[in-house]
Amino acid sequence: NSPSCEQIVQALYDLNQLEFEIYCVLLHFEYHNQPSNVDTLMAKVKRDDRTMINRALLTLLGLDLCQRTKVRGNAKRGYRYEYNPTPLVELKARLLEKINTWYDFVINEITHLENRFSEKDEILKQM
Repeated sequence: NSPSCEQIVQALYDLNQLEFEIYCVLLHFEYHNQPSNVDTLMAKVKRDDRTMINRALLTLLGLDLCQRTKVRGNAKRGYRYEYNPTPLVELKARLLEKINTWYDFVINEITHLENRFSEKDEILKQM
């Protein structure tokens, strides 16, 4: 079986299911011009653990898969953060770059396979 697009994105960015789901929800909110803050994300992904949502968002921010903007809130809350996804066009370009880098690495490893095994053989002989 070939991997799905979802599996490819998750593998290349080492995302768990919630992180990937939040990225997709951010895309959905952006497409429909809806605000995307922790509360709206919690409602959409049907999770009531704010900490898990914040942790997932921090992962996405660290991978540059989303950006956050400080937005003025009401009198009680001072401000809140809204999140926007990295555009799909940019994600696609990054995925292709990651795949090409990985492909070059794999080709190099296969090309030098004999050397890798002979190095290990020398180490085993010394033991």
